[in-house]
Amino acid sequence: MSQDVVQDKHQLPKDTAFDGSISPELVKLIAELVYELLQKDIWLEAERTGRQPQLRKQW
Repeated sequence: MSQDVVQDKHQLPKDTAFDGSISPELVKLIAELVYELLQKDIWLEAERTGRQPQLRKQW
């Protein structure tokens, strides 16, 4: 077996490897999703405790 055929078993094939770049659209989508989940959590906590939700936008 020649050495050029041997490859690291943890290495993905080049066509499926993640190159490390994330599009700005994906970052925005993730940020919006996290924000929505946090808002939902705040409302659920307020509902559970009977207090007014503390909604703050700090970004």
